Order: sequence, then C-alpha cells, then structure tokens
Amino acid sequence: MHFWRLLLVALPLFFCSASGHAAQHKTQDIPVIQRTQPRVEATGGKLGGFMLYPSVELLENLDSNIYARKTDRNSDFITRIQPGLKLNGLNKRYGAHAAFSADHGVYKRFSKENFTDYYARILPYWVLKKTITLKAELVRERLHQQRTDPDAVRNTAAIEATLFDRTALKLSGLYQRGRMALTLGAERAYIDFDNGSTAGGQTIINDDRNRFENNLTADIACDITDRSTVYWRSQWLNRDYKRPDFDPVAALYNGAERDSNGMQSLIGLRFPLTSLVSADANIGYRHQNFSDTSYKDVGIGIGHIGLTWLATRLTTLELNASRDVIETNQRNASAFTDNRLAATVSHELRRNLILQATGGIGTNDYIGIDRTDDYRIAGVAAVYKMNRYVHWRVAYDADTRSSNVDAADYTRHRVFLSSRVQF
Repeated sequence: MHFWRLLLVALPLFFCSASGHAAQHKTQDIPVIQRTQPRVEATGGKLGGFMLYPSVELLENLDSNIYARKTDRNSDFITRIQPGLKLNGLNKRYGAHAAFSADHGVYKRFSKENFTDYYARILPYWVLKKTITLKAELVRERLHQQRTDPDAVRNTAAIEATLFDRTALKLSGLYQRGRMALTLGAERAYIDFDNGSTAGGQTIINDDRNRFENNLTADIACDITDRSTVYWRSQWLNRDYKRPDFDPVAALYNGAERDSNGMQSLIGLRFPLTSLVSADANIGYRHQNFSDTSYKDVGIGIGHIGLTWLATRLTTLELNASRDVIETNQRNASAFTDNRLAATVSHELRRNLILQATGGIGTNDYIGIDRTDDYRIAGVAAVYKMNRYVHWRVAYDADTRSSNVDAADYTRHRVFLSSRVQF
C-alpha cells in the first residue's frame, strides 16, 4: 500500500521533469454553459480597494412533493428571495475577497417549512512571491436539511425541516513554478444540528450528529503540454463526533461511537481526445477506519471520468461518470458508495439565450446495512440574459428515488421561474 501511495505522488513529478513543453494558456474553446458575454454580465462598482457585485433574485417554485413521500404527497408554491453580495480585492499582492448570500423561502400552504439560510465567507490572501500564494478562508453558514436527504430519515416525522450551522477555517498555500503547481491545505469545520420535534410534541434528538471535520490536503499538478495536465490529489481526514452523556430524562442519544480516521488518494489526467473532445479522468482509493467496531471500515476504489464534446460552436455535450464514498448518519451504516452517470446538453440559441437539458441515474449502496437507493433525474432549463442588469430563468425537473427500504421511495416534479437583478 505504501508503494502505491509513493507511486501516485511520483508520477506527476516524473511527467513534469520529463516533459519539454512549457506551460501555456489554455486556448481550447469554452463549453457553452461556461461562456461569458461581456454585454450582458454584471460590471460591478468600485468601492475603495474592492470591486462590489450586489444582486438579488426572486424565485417562484412549484413542488409536487415537498416532504418527499411515497404516499400522502403534498404540493405547494414556494417564494424565495435570494440577496447576494461579492467583494473582490483589487490589490494583486495582498488583500481579501468576501461573499455573502441568503435564501429566504416562504411556503404558501405549509408555513412550517419556511426557512432562512445564509452563507458568509471571507478569503484573505497574500502573494509572498511570484511563486508562493498564501490564503485563509473563513466560512459561516446556516442551512436547512432537504427533505430528500437520505440522512434526514430520522426527521421525516418532524414538523419542521432540520436546521444546522457550519463554521469552517481553511488555510492553504500554493507554490507554482514553471509547469508544476503544489497546493497544501488544512481545514477544520464544526457542524451543529438543532433538535427537532414531531407533531405530537416528541423531541427528535440530533445532538449525536454534531461533529468536527478535520482535513489535510495535498495537490500536485503539472502541465505536460499546453492542453494536458496530470495531477495527484490526496486527503487525510478525521471525524470527531461530539455527544453529550446519556440523559434518561431528555432521552439523549448514546449509541455507538462514530469517530473515524482515513485517507483518500487519486491520480488523474486532463487531456484532449480530439480537437473537439476533452477528457478529465482520475482513479484512486479511499479507506476509513471507525473507532467503534459496530461500524464497518471503508476500503473502496473511487474515480471519475468526464467528457466534453463541442459538437458545434453553439452546442456542447457533457458526460460524467463517477464513483465516490460519502459518509452517512444512517443508524448502523458507516457510509455509502455513490455511483452516478449524467449527461447535459447546452445550446446557445442566441448569445444571451441558453437552453439546457439534463438526465442522469445513480445508485447509493450503504455499507453496514441492507439498503440500496436508485435515483433518476431529468430536467430542462432556459436562461435569458436580457441585459447586464436582469437575467431570467425557467426550468423543470423530475427526480425519483427507488429503494429496498419501502418508506424511502418518492417521486417529485418541480417548476422554477426566477428573475435576477444584478449590478
């Protein structure tokens, strides 16, 4: 195992030293959905040493199954207001970027589902030399757990969606010289869930889900040609769940210890298959050891392959297939393998009018319990950038979950109409 880890690290370094090609600016065409049109993009405003980009979006949403149930479905209209603000530092040597956004949702019939989420981020940076950049990132967010989240199974009977806070600090450093770039990072995050309650007044304990998530990351990338990059990524992870002592009066959860340590590592290559088709493929391995033997340790191969085909100058087809491991809070389960296959077609009908169609399938196979979830999703959307100040979007999607746990099945249809004002 140690030999393969060393090999994964050494390969990018070998390509960097063996290649005679100098790194150049990537000149290949950009997929339709990623293109910017200067005439219809926000210009922002200067405020001291920052560029300021304010925005607000009004979204109307019809959801046919707001509780994600197999039977006894309830539909509702949701009105959402989403203000946002971005500040980009203009100093090239040192400074900070910042962002704030909020999402306030109001249900027409089921007001208990109303929510107010927010996200705040500040990113100080310091360019020590031309080859070295240091960054710090502080994030604070307040979110509600989606009813379709498989980890929300404990809260299906809750009269309100589960709320949680996430606070994270990340430090990173980038060393870039010639064709090679090395990034090292360390992150510590704390996730704090609120308790809930049922319609009958019974408390739903979520304290056992509170945890610290600690990650150390290393990333080596090397341009072996002007359009090809080989990279190695590795992550060392630690999960430290914080639980109170058992209280028989409050009925606080006192189950098996879910703390764990692990590592995942992969090697990948971004390269052109033809002048119109580009690929990004990687393969690796993840292992995770749990403190309590009640949870099965994880040792699984992971990977991803993505293909982008510029079929015409106005049409792009994207294909993605992936296999990953995702931790879960399902009782007696340590994690699940997440297998996905998706396709997206984007077409630029006009410079400021983009059409998109998406379809995909997926399977979640739980480790430690007998549960398998199959997913199907399909959707269409249109984005109309009327001018640099107003953008419109209309969309429809349908998603289905079929599980060997009967109560986990659901089918949902949603329609969206939004208007975004930006400056």
